[in-house]
Amino acid sequence: MKRSLKRVMVAAAAAVAVSAVVPMSNAAAINTVGCGDRTDFVKIEYGSGGSQKLCYANAGSVGLHLPDAYRISSGNNRITVNSTIGAITLEKWQSKRVVDGSVTITHLRIH
Repeated sequence: MKRSLKRVMVAAAAAVAVSAVVPMSNAAAINTVGCGDRTDFVKIEYGSGGSQKLCYANAGSVGLHLPDAYRISSGNNRITVNSTIGAITLEKWQSKRVVDGSVTITHLRIH
């Protein structure tokens, strides 16, 4: 009996140690939404002069290919955007205009 209790305790300790070392991943709940007149969504304007727009809601991350980035607005979100020239993080209600029109957005994470 003592031996099986010891095994259970060792297994439980190992499970706790693994869960402490391996971080939990974010759920992929991020999704594309219609922009409409809403300002609380993440909005990415791209294409010639920002002619195309995509909006995203909910925490998570997504791989993208949005060429000729023009402007990124965080809305009511903290975001990290990866592009061909690096990564930037925007806090809530911030916007960043991309000066170089040859930038491609490659990844978006809503925290």
